[in-house]
Amino acid sequence: MAKNTTKNTEGQAPKGVRKPPATRKTAAQKKAEAEAKLKQQQLETGEGDNTPTDTPEQPNNEPTGETAEKEVTAGASESSAGQEGKTTETDKIKSDANPPVGNSTIEDLSDDEFDKGKRDGVSDDVEDQELMEGQMKLEDDGSTKIGDNPMLTDTKDKEEVQPFVRKTKIEKTSSNVSIKSLFKEWKKDQALRAKYRQEAEEAIKSGLPAPEFEDETTLRFDLAIQRNETWTDYQKSDLIHTVLYGYYLQPVLVEDSNDGKKWFIDGKQRLTTLMTFIEGQWALSKKTKPVYGYKIAGFKFNDLPSEMQDEIMDETITLVRIKNMTVAERDEMFVKQNSGTPLSKIELIRAMHSELSEQIDIELSSLKFFKEDLELTKKAKDKFIDVELILQIAMLIEEGKDRIKGLGADNYKEYVLRLKETEQIFSDEMIEKISNISNYLTLAFEDYEMDEVKKALKKVNVPIIFWTAITAMDDNLQPKLFGDFIRSFLISGYSVESAYGKSSQAGSSKKENVLIRLDEMSAALSQFIDMIRNASSIEEGVEQFNKHLADVNGVDREEGEDGERESA
Repeated sequence: MAKNTTKNTEGQAPKGVRKPPATRKTAAQKKAEAEAKLKQQQLETGEGDNTPTDTPEQPNNEPTGETAEKEVTAGASESSAGQEGKTTETDKIKSDANPPVGNSTIEDLSDDEFDKGKRDGVSDDVEDQELMEGQMKLEDDGSTKIGDNPMLTDTKDKEEVQPFVRKTKIEKTSSNVSIKSLFKEWKKDQALRAKYRQEAEEAIKSGLPAPEFEDETTLRFDLAIQRNETWTDYQKSDLIHTVLYGYYLQPVLVEDSNDGKKWFIDGKQRLTTLMTFIEGQWALSKKTKPVYGYKIAGFKFNDLPSEMQDEIMDETITLVRIKNMTVAERDEMFVKQNSGTPLSKIELIRAMHSELSEQIDIELSSLKFFKEDLELTKKAKDKFIDVELILQIAMLIEEGKDRIKGLGADNYKEYVLRLKETEQIFSDEMIEKISNISNYLTLAFEDYEMDEVKKALKKVNVPIIFWTAITAMDDNLQPKLFGDFIRSFLISGYSVESAYGKSSQAGSSKKENVLIRLDEMSAALSQFIDMIRNASSIEEGVEQFNKHLADVNGVDREEGEDGERESA
């Protein structure tokens, strides 16, 4: 017969046999069992065995409740007083089996109190009682409170973390618009602009001032933060290829200002590319790839098959309308949207302070000196070279030689941010000062030839010329004489080996090089003015200065008469 190896202890179900669930006991049953257990332990222990011999024998082995209570109390007193001596085994058993609760024992507890855990020293009615670590308190609603870990008390006084709440009021909605419908709005806008130009020309011919143009156009790409046209012919052509092929077009962002206009925050390059192509203003690059075997390189819109024209016109673009934006939120959104294709430094700076950018565009970039006299190419204008020069000039005028840190992009970025943080734009005095100097310089360079303008009015020279012109104006030097001085200093008598010439090369925007150029041109102007005043004629004074400058810089004047800068 096989030996049964299954271990089965009393009260434990064999393995594989589910033990039946215990029947839940009532509070009264629990209390009765505890009392019976206590009495049984007292009987089994034999109280008289551990008592002194001179103690009278009790009538029976079961102590009365009063005696048990006294013994328990006595045992507790002996323990708390720290008295030496061995506690009787009976005392230990009584103390363990019938712990005091406040001034009561188990017998004094009601059934409800017993069931709530007071037998374990838990209180639910003493509000100010501190709970030990892990000790539970039963609340009236049935929930439990567990005592804190004293080792973690430093976390109690920490500030409560507030839940995240989005505070912006920005709202966004989107809709799909066909290129055909956008082109209709574009054509209406073009008609309005053409009408204004015609009215302005007729007024000028009649000797009247041109009427003010109230821009009622719908598609608005003229937010100050917007970039000028920067796409190459290939980039524009690739967009047309994208539409014809059926690739996805990214949404464009529009600021909803409740005026019926579409103020584009992002998407100007894409939309103007599409509109001008449909209008026939440019042809696709010769590098444009075929579409499903059809060659389109070099084609204008009207050269495409009618099916392709329809595909372009029927294509839809998602317009995301955004409203309730502050100017600061709009500017930051523009920067974020263009983070994939990095903005140039000046474009980023313009976007940081759109109000200042708008002021520069309207009040300063439109001055004749910046608009015409500098002879900036379209590419240079698209890169906002005029804005960059204006910021350098304003910074130099405001900070002066003593505080200027340089004329680099980081320097005028810091300058613009300082204006932004203090919620400032250029003061009226600054606008007036730059305007007056610009008008003075327009007269000074009026007789310059194109090659002279390109040599004298280089980007590195313009802020220095503005600074020096302030001294010339204060000394009442005639604009044309100042033009003669610049011609001598930067053209006929110029040398790259001079102190000014060396400071105009690599690192020209650094503070030390800026200061050298300021000092060199200012000192030369003082010499020029002295020679003019001491000469018998203006012509003689100009000639003396030219000779002096050529000698100082080692320039061969006979070889340099054509304006070439040569060193001896």
